[in-house]
Amino acid sequence: MISRNILFTSISRVVFLGAGFILNVYLSRVLGSTLFGWINLASAIMGYFLLLGDLGVSLYSTREIAKKSVEIRDFLSRIIPLRFVLTGGSSLLALAVGLLVFGLTPYGLYFILLVLSHIPVIVRPGFLFRGIERMDQLGTFNMFHQLLYLGLILLVVTAPRDFIYIPVCSIAVGLALTVIYNYYIHRLYGQVSLALDPPFWKEVIKSSIPIGLSYFIVRMYYNADTIMLGFFYSYKEVGLYSAAYKVIRLVLSLRVVLVFVFFPVMARLFVSNREDLRRLVILIQKFVLVVILPVAAVMVFYSDEIIVFIFGPEYLGGSLALKLLTFTAVILTANTVYPAIFNACDRSEVYFKGHMAIFGINILFNLALIPYYGIVGAAATTILCDLFSFFYFYNQTKKLIIKVDLLAVAYRPLLAGAAFWAGLWLIRDMGPITAPGVLSLAYVLLILALRIFSVEEAKWAKSLMWAKTVQN
Repeated sequence: MISRNILFTSISRVVFLGAGFILNVYLSRVLGSTLFGWINLASAIMGYFLLLGDLGVSLYSTREIAKKSVEIRDFLSRIIPLRFVLTGGSSLLALAVGLLVFGLTPYGLYFILLVLSHIPVIVRPGFLFRGIERMDQLGTFNMFHQLLYLGLILLVVTAPRDFIYIPVCSIAVGLALTVIYNYYIHRLYGQVSLALDPPFWKEVIKSSIPIGLSYFIVRMYYNADTIMLGFFYSYKEVGLYSAAYKVIRLVLSLRVVLVFVFFPVMARLFVSNREDLRRLVILIQKFVLVVILPVAAVMVFYSDEIIVFIFGPEYLGGSLALKLLTFTAVILTANTVYPAIFNACDRSEVYFKGHMAIFGINILFNLALIPYYGIVGAAATTILCDLFSFFYFYNQTKKLIIKVDLLAVAYRPLLAGAAFWAGLWLIRDMGPITAPGVLSLAYVLLILALRIFSVEEAKWAKSLMWAKTVQN
């Protein structure tokens, strides 16, 4: 049932992201802003090779399984070897780049271990559990992974000199989780005999590569600011910017949960019921706006307090970045559905074209702004690109998938959000806990008074949430 999926996904993502956030806070304080900036730069670079090792195959697999278009055991036997081949190629390339750039230094050794730590991530078939909509199992695996990783880091990384153990802990946890994944697959589908099938691989890559290239481009433009800051400025600047972005990523967990849960649902409704797909998109759009707008107000008005409380006074220079990036969080959350719907509905070429255009804009503005304005230029470029992304994918959704009247959907949530912002500004001197707490009840009552969610929508949502999913 979707309700069960949302519950387990929400719990698991809260635990996963919460543990990850605690991990980043701990590392930022133990390592200091400069070394913390470097490990974030290394992760940004490694992210490109991680995507090259997938090429969209995992998302393609989720979609095909959700559409009930494949026999799962046979599909796994042929897709897993493909993922090994892709992973091996991307890992060798990453190792070569790491040795070329960093050499046999402690930084180079860290990067080599970082490459090895990502191999288990790519070969684990998490796409299977998303495709059959068993988010309870997937959520349990993810919680186990993050909590065990956090525990190991807290145990062995106690000083800056211990930074080399970070990817070692990741390797150990990744291997353990891979064993658990495959044990459960064996329980569900029996022994999966691996089969080399190059013609099948060719067809899969032909279908998946637009998705893979799109995600690669997305990762390039989201990480371009971090990498360029590291090139034009110091690792310390990267550390300050990364600290602000860690807070944003925590706020964006709502978006992650919704896409994670509803991607297979959108794929299914696109085939079976376009009107229900439209209703789902409208409901998600209103819900995310109602949630993100008050959260954003708190982050903007109390950015200094948030940064110092979480990361310490050393990171206060990242407060302005947090203020600016909060607007990115609003835009991205409002844009939760529109990019994802194209991959769910087998229109990956639209997703790819849109992100190619955004990538071009991102690179040009980062090159123009970061050398002169540093962190502010990076944040301003991100806001501009996310605005373009929102309007592009919204208009393409209206044109190609379903008709959604954005103004009709959004004006009531925007009114409620504007009222919260105005109220918080008036009583902001009460502090970051008291002021939002005082306004929360009034905000809920305003949502009810404006009838943002109708009774009919509530009934339909309930019927959708309790609908049973079918495994094949």
